[in-house]
Amino acid sequence: MVDRSRKLLSAEVAAVINQVRPQFRRTLRAYRIPVPDSEDLLQDALLALVTQWDHIQDPGPWLVGVLRHLCGVYVRRRCRTQVVRLDEAELERLALTAPGSEKHHGIRLDLQRLIKRLSPLQRRLVGLSFWLGLDARELSRVLGGGQPASLRRTRGRAITRLRGLMAGKNPARKHRPRTRRA
Repeated sequence: MVDRSRKLLSAEVAAVINQVRPQFRRTLRAYRIPVPDSEDLLQDALLALVTQWDHIQDPGPWLVGVLRHLCGVYVRRRCRTQVVRLDEAELERLALTAPGSEKHHGIRLDLQRLIKRLSPLQRRLVGLSFWLGLDARELSRVLGGGQPASLRRTRGRAITRLRGLMAGKNPARKHRPRTRRA
């Protein structure tokens, strides 16, 4: 009797998995989860499905929801643990690694997502500095002017903002009113 109920449960779970497989792929692709980690997340979601089977009314959408939740937790945890320690030396090291390096793929994806939240000038400075390796004088020439010291400060503010974004803070830009000097 127990074998029969196990086989029945196994067949039902297999049918649910086949039904939602395209949604699994879309969800994992949307969260940009690497393959080895996506397998772990799927196993966790399936384990939750099997342990909660008797209490679930519609297992397909429930399973997709659990996977989305696990992906969100994974991304938030990874963002906090791997990228919070980011500094200029780390950015330079990442810029010098081979483009196909899987080791830093996740960090690069996080950086790309966060860099989009910088101002256009800050994005250009970070890209030119760390991906092309330009120094402050070269940045001044490429950007058509600007004092190297000013560009270094702007780049520093961009890195500080990235650190805040990676730590889960959303530092707002501070607009200080200009005061006239007498």
